[in-house]
Amino acid sequence: MHSVEVSFDNMVSPQALADIPGVNTVKKLGDKYRLYTTDPGELVVSLINYSSSNGLKIISLNTLAPSLEDAFMALTERRGKDV
Repeated sequence: MHSVEVSFDNMVSPQALADIPGVNTVKKLGDKYRLYTTDPGELVVSLINYSSSNGLKIISLNTLAPSLEDAFMALTERRGKDV
């Protein structure tokens, strides 16, 4: 699963980010949020719309491909469900 890492100029509720269409999981990492999604391009558009409609400025925005750790976790979670 891909992810988008974003930070804003003001505080944002993790629940508000989780409610954005296309967000599967939200993780807070310091001053950034990592949002897991199957469609990072659409999520970037949604984040821009979210920030604009809530009077926020995006400080940083990065799209990330699945890491080796993400792939390992997905495989082990899937294997545990099959047992």
